[in-house]
Amino acid sequence: QFGTVAMSLVDATRSESTKQFTTSMWWVLAIVLLAYVGFTAAVLGFVFAASATGALPGDAPQLPSDGLAPILYSTATAVGYVFPLLVGTLMVTTEFRHKTLTPTFLATPRRGLVLWAKLMVGIVLGAVFGAVGIVASVVPSAALLSGYGLDTELTTEDTWAMLGRMVLAYVLWVIIG
Repeated sequence: QFGTVAMSLVDATRSESTKQFTTSMWWVLAIVLLAYVGFTAAVLGFVFAASATGALPGDAPQLPSDGLAPILYSTATAVGYVFPLLVGTLMVTTEFRHKTLTPTFLATPRRGLVLWAKLMVGIVLGAVFGAVGIVASVVPSAALLSGYGLDTELTTEDTWAMLGRMVLAYVLWVIIG
């Protein structure tokens, strides 16, 4: 009995991952996420790093440089959360739009099994989008911080723990979606 359920879960997960990864939805959203978060992080990184070093013209106030790196790195979750939310929403709504829900339940008549498969694929997609978001925010931010002679804080455990929590946040946004 357990072997049949486990095999059905494997089959349902394979089917769900095929549905998600054979469409252009996931990689188009990943590219837009990369561009949007990367641009936002680069602009904020330039302004904040220049302000922290006093390089802005005029009477602009000087920001403290302590804790600047985590603020810039967290741009991925501050402005990019909508992308995993969209992925989670589209995972379900496209079943209705493209009328693939009926064949899904005919192939796997256990609804719980289908939902577990969607959840497992959603976790993978959330982790992928989390990695894309982190790369998009950390690369330009760290480059600008380094270019202005500020600490990137990439060697601290706190930064890596924050990046791990950011991936978890992306996974949770997919599940909420």
